[in-house]
Amino acid sequence: MRPNPRVKILFAILLVLCPIGVAAAQDIEPGMQYVCNGERVLIDSCNIRDTSDASKCMVGHPDTILPNGLMKYTYETRGDLKKLLPTCKQPSPEEVAKVKAFNKKIQDTQDGEQKKAEADLDAQEARAKAQMDALAHGQAHAQTPEEKALNRCVTSGRPPAKCMGNSLMGWFNSAVAMAAPELAKPLPPGPELAGAYASNTSWRLEFDDGFAGVQCGRLVLEQHRYSVVFTGSHAVLTIETGPKPLVLTMRADGELAGSGPVRIDGHVIAGSSGGSSTPGHWETHESTNYQTLTPMEAQQYAGDSDLKQNGQYYTLNKTTSSTSYVPGTTTAPTVNYAPLTESCPQPILSSKNAGTTKEGMAKNMLTALFSDGDTGAPVPTGLRMRGLYAAPSGFNVEFFPESAIVACGDAARAYPYTVQPGTSPPSVRIESQDKALVLGMKANGELDPGSGEFLVHGRKIMGQNDNGDFTFAPLELTCNLGVLAPGAQPAATPAPTAVNTASIRPAGSAAAAAPAGGSAGVANAVLSIASAMQPAQSGGPNLLAGHTMVLLRVPLEVALLKGGFQVPGGVPPFKAVLNACSAHSPDCQKAVAAMNAETATGIKLDATGKATMQAVAPGTYYVMGSGGLGGHVLLWDVKIDLKPGANAISLDQQNSTPQN
Repeated sequence: MRPNPRVKILFAILLVLCPIGVAAAQDIEPGMQYVCNGERVLIDSCNIRDTSDASKCMVGHPDTILPNGLMKYTYETRGDLKKLLPTCKQPSPEEVAKVKAFNKKIQDTQDGEQKKAEADLDAQEARAKAQMDALAHGQAHAQTPEEKALNRCVTSGRPPAKCMGNSLMGWFNSAVAMAAPELAKPLPPGPELAGAYASNTSWRLEFDDGFAGVQCGRLVLEQHRYSVVFTGSHAVLTIETGPKPLVLTMRADGELAGSGPVRIDGHVIAGSSGGSSTPGHWETHESTNYQTLTPMEAQQYAGDSDLKQNGQYYTLNKTTSSTSYVPGTTTAPTVNYAPLTESCPQPILSSKNAGTTKEGMAKNMLTALFSDGDTGAPVPTGLRMRGLYAAPSGFNVEFFPESAIVACGDAARAYPYTVQPGTSPPSVRIESQDKALVLGMKANGELDPGSGEFLVHGRKIMGQNDNGDFTFAPLELTCNLGVLAPGAQPAATPAPTAVNTASIRPAGSAAAAAPAGGSAGVANAVLSIASAMQPAQSGGPNLLAGHTMVLLRVPLEVALLKGGFQVPGGVPPFKAVLNACSAHSPDCQKAVAAMNAETATGIKLDATGKATMQAVAPGTYYVMGSGGLGGHVLLWDVKIDLKPGANAISLDQQNSTPQN
């Protein structure tokens, strides 16, 4: 099973759909700052596809600071800016030259990044092919984590096409992480949903990769984070929509139902701008062939009017014409969106006749590129699980949308599974070969398979047959069952257990016992945040409403230093970040990347200034975020020691630091 070159077409399409960069030779230069009526006006960016006077530009107002500590932004048309800017104080020639040089540097950098991305894709395809060839020929070497994951996936029985698709999705996710780190962060293990749901009252939900796409009424489909908890015999789904979360319950018949009507914040299509097309046409091209001939060679062209004598030689200049068709060009218009809060009827949605999700279609396309027809079972619609769970004994289970890999050491096998909210406690049933494996869901997120031993009927790759398919030999190992912790890494070798005479054990497979004290790094510490900052007006939202708070593993200043961001002397670290981003300095991206690298989790506070973060491993962290009070920017960078279970912190003016 080898990579198909058609995958390049898919990623080329992705690159076209997600262009980056600044437009060359724009009429309004991004990054230029003017002074209009005593106020600084900063041209942030303009629509690069539509350069008409009706297209929009994003304009910053550095003299107006919002409560979150960032400058105010507005959207102005090119036409209005063309009228306004000539009346303003113009930037100096030195400033103009500096901005243009900076824009060129950014453009050159992004051109280089695009070339690097294409080269990385070629390299990733080559590595994937080499990995598959190494697996097929049994080449012994220290495997990289990617090779181990690929080997585990293939030997478990999952279709090689899905395994290969997962490998390349890793490259794609890393590309996404550079542009949108918040979208690429791995979600914690736990229950989720899959598939599409729709109603006859204009509701539609699409579940993919930890996000719920929500659409109702006139709103376009938009993604939101969501969570699933089990209450009694029901699964309760909470989608983080606004102005209030959308809460749905999964009925016994699989339908999703909520109370209604409800109001949903979203966007509607408000027309489009730009876009053009040119018709195809025929073009005639003329070309002249110049020849120098001897008297003998010229005899065959006797009588030709183009034959001319030039001393002892002859010249023959023949002009010919050809006609070719030049196809037309089409530039897609830019779709414009407007915010809207829609009143939607009571949601009652079914998966019947709802079709597939848009992201699911893209994944199926990626899988098909590597498939010779075997793409495996489809993903069941409904409750599913995600993530890796491991016990100290070496026994572990990894959930994928269509199957669960049950493993002991190097022996792994994929089986279908179902999530059963109606059992007590709720459970996951894995249809393994010898007997069903039932994992009870504990309140802290762990999975309990009970006690005893479990024999994993695994395989090892021996080579390939004439058709290029892998050939296998049995590899069976037995592990003691144990409570499976979410996110825990499996032991390198399974703990010793009673020898099963039917097992085929590689030398040293039961060499070392699991470390005492269970698995480390279990995500069972939960932090609740409450803002003690009072509303600006009586009855209004909390001063920190809608602000994002993140949990850093180190103090902000340490995170910035580790990421290579230099804080000028005498300037508070967060103020230095704001200054860099306001000036459109490359250091802004460096600071953001540094903070993302040290972020364990994050969450947006609700209208009352409260929120509960996702569970993390116990330890020392720093609650970091910003807000405004009386024209001052406040920073919270508060140290907190999280213990297993529930933790709480209150944010007020006393544990904040002014930044200006």
